[in-house]
Amino acid sequence: MEDSKKTSTKKIADYWNMRGETYSRSWQSLAKKRLSLMETDLVTNVIKNLSAGKKRPIRVLDIGIAIGRISEQILKCNVELYGTDISETMIKICQEKFRGNKEVKKFALHDVHNPIPSGWGTFDVVTAFRVIAYSPQWKKELRNIFDAMRPNGTFIFTFPNRYSSHWLSTHIIRRKLDGVTASLNELKKALYEAGFSHIQITGYSRLLDSFYDWADTKISSDMLFSFERLLEKLLGPTLFVRLFYIICQK
Repeated sequence: MEDSKKTSTKKIADYWNMRGETYSRSWQSLAKKRLSLMETDLVTNVIKNLSAGKKRPIRVLDIGIAIGRISEQILKCNVELYGTDISETMIKICQEKFRGNKEVKKFALHDVHNPIPSGWGTFDVVTAFRVIAYSPQWKKELRNIFDAMRPNGTFIFTFPNRYSSHWLSTHIIRRKLDGVTASLNELKKALYEAGFSHIQITGYSRLLDSFYDWADTKISSDMLFSFERLLEKLLGPTLFVRLFYIICQK
């Protein structure tokens, strides 16, 4: 089992090492940029609310930093930032990108399947976007994150929805297994079992990723997001969404 886990970890690391800076191309269309802004606003609004009235910086751990898309916005707040990734290439990209930034305390190679190093201390906020879904033992990763947080700390992350158009396309039509998924109830149960509370879950998109890549003009982007808002009114905040967006507390 341990050898199998190491093989899986290496496979994931190799993939992201290969992607490197080309990952930024995934966020080039206008619609993708708008989606990215929604995600970063979700994080920065939480941090700003936590820091209101406090003089000390908010200690943040960004798990799966990739090219620093989330970290770049976090650093606009009053924070001390730690970042991790399974990819050595991604770590090097961020070390160079944020070189000399005093708010950055550490960027380190780390697999969240393992406990967060105790020497890093504990965190007010932990983020993990498109990370907690690669391992069948993702529930263990939730516990590792819980242990690295301060009391009343906030965890913000995403997780693939089993009942989404993306899952149907990937797992049934193409018969390809791409990470793990969960239903809304399964995800809530796992979070409660890990010790989290005050769980809020929502979603932003239900359409296939290709629609977001295609919508690269203001007109097409406006049409796409108008349709998404209509679907949200008809179906509610989570039904059939591609990714669950979760905010919860220790």
